Amino acid sequence: MPVALNQSISMLDNTDYQRRRIYFRDEIESAIGMSSCELSLRGSWKFDDFHLDSQQDLTHSDIDLIAMGPLKSEKELVIAGLQQQISPLLRIRISIHPEDHLSQISLEDSRIKNIYEYLIHFKNAQDPEHPSVNYLKAKIMMLLLKRTERNQRFADIRAELPGPATANLHAIKIGTEKTIDLQALSRLMDTITDPVTLSFYANCIIADPSPQYYDAIHQQFLDCETVSDWLKNYIISKMKTDVG
Repeated sequence: MPVALNQSISMLDNTDYQRRRIYFRDEIESAIGMSSCELSLRGSWKFDDFHLDSQQDLTHSDIDLIAMGPLKSEKELVIAGLQQQISPLLRIRISIHPEDHLSQISLEDSRIKNIYEYLIHFKNAQDPEHPSVNYLKAKIMMLLLKRTERNQRFADIRAELPGPATANLHAIKIGTEKTIDLQALSRLMDTITDPVTLSFYANCIIADPSPQYYDAIHQQFLDCETVSDWLKNYIISKMKTDVG
């Protein structure tokens, strides 16, 4: 377990929470391993920095899988089978992608993609104060602040940019805290000059996104050259299916 992740968990002095993280991760990996087709896990459930609420069996981290062979009509059946095994443990969204489209995306386009996904989630959320909205704010804020390499994870970002603001954002990301420390983040933002990060902070952290900001990010997302057409269509389809 990464040092910074272990620090965020150990602050709770709660070995039960650590056991729950290991239990759910192992159960999900077991369900994937018993699937009828070969699947590769990616993202936070692969790297052990998934969100798990410290006080209840709730996660805001989706399961993202890559199909290692053709799925065709099997896809929905495979997802249904995984849901049947996992849903008694956690309510969680499962996605199966035909290939690893994310590995092709530049870091700059990835930033726009992440912001656009947040805007879709916020737009569809029935409650703007829903914990999943805060979770996404913290997750994207961390990625905007210090992600300079594709293989960086959230514990790496916290270690490279130490302080109360990133410690708080990281804790929200993994589930040990729920509320953004706006004072600490404001002090950190006074040191930031990147316009994309500052714009997200101004439009999404300390205010609700305006229609103008949404339209601008939507167009920037459509213009992202390294985001495949398949992934663009998949993300835009969330506009009708994402819920908060």
